[in-house]
Amino acid sequence: MHQSCLTCNAKISGRSDKKFCSPDCKNEFNNLKTKSCPAKRRIKKVNQVLIKNRSLLETYFKQKSSKIKAICREKLAEKGFCFRFFTHTQRYPDGKTYFFCYEYGYRVTHKKEVILVKRYPDEI
Repeated sequence: MHQSCLTCNAKISGRSDKKFCSPDCKNEFNNLKTKSCPAKRRIKKVNQVLIKNRSLLETYFKQKSSKIKAICREKLAEKGFCFRFFTHTQRYPDGKTYFFCYEYGYRVTHKKEVILVKRYPDEI
């Protein structure tokens, strides 16, 4: 049975369930499918922001000597940190809520200072 590539309509040879003539056509098809779906675009953008936020928080935890660090909120925002995006929240026994980007958390104080914490794998 003769089939045509879903992307370029070229003849396909090989397996009977093959849909594309090449990996390039398969990638192009999937990229176009993703572009046409607004929900997938939004999810991709949110994930990019979360990954950037996590990366910025991680830079403050290169040394394992301290679990808690404090920095200026403006300094973090200048580097591109977006405070509206986080993966989850956690309320600590002292009643304070921390916002997390994966294993890195933060809390903004009334002094515009950001308290950072890291949850180590055994605490998750």
